[in-house]
Amino acid sequence: MRNLAYIKVGTGVGAGLLLEGHIYRGATGSAGEIGHLTVDINGSLCTCGNRGCLETIASGPAIAQRGREAIAAGKQTQLVTPPKGALRAEDVAAAASRGDLVAQQIIAEAGAQLGVAIAGLINLINPNMVVVGGGVASIGDLFLEPVRREVRRRSLPASVRALQITTALLGERSVSIGAVVQAISIGLHEIADSRLMAV
Repeated sequence: MRNLAYIKVGTGVGAGLLLEGHIYRGATGSAGEIGHLTVDINGSLCTCGNRGCLETIASGPAIAQRGREAIAAGKQTQLVTPPKGALRAEDVAAAASRGDLVAQQIIAEAGAQLGVAIAGLINLINPNMVVVGGGVASIGDLFLEPVRREVRRRSLPASVRALQITTALLGERSVSIGAVVQAISIGLHEIADSRLMAV
């Protein structure tokens, strides 16, 4: 794919962008900070200092926080504070997979908000493919179906006509494999450049 967006959803939310076959880093190297798009101008304070960033709703810590808030509010849920440590996004996902309606709503809302942000990205850069990866994406369709639904609802028809939305296959290995491929690619370019200079 020459035009691709990889969205990693875990402790934070970030995007890797491939435009016309080249990694896009932006003017100062900070391109892809999709987690810091504002999705709620009156939302929770983000670690970046802004309010209502996507990360405050769709990241692993945000999902866990929503679970803790549901417990504190006394909602009817299977969610409980674990005896050792704080509630995690994985705990919310597990409850959702067992049919817990509160946990399912938390996961679905996070997925929907991510879908809204991805739809905006699709309308902006028109990729061939969007790959969703990271720890939160491993929750599966409970999280990804709301993503896909909002993308279909909010993207321009021309932008999604040939679009594929899929999940990452390499899991935690994707970062290390990507680093190796990038290092090899840089090495090959340097070899080619040195040969051209020798001519």
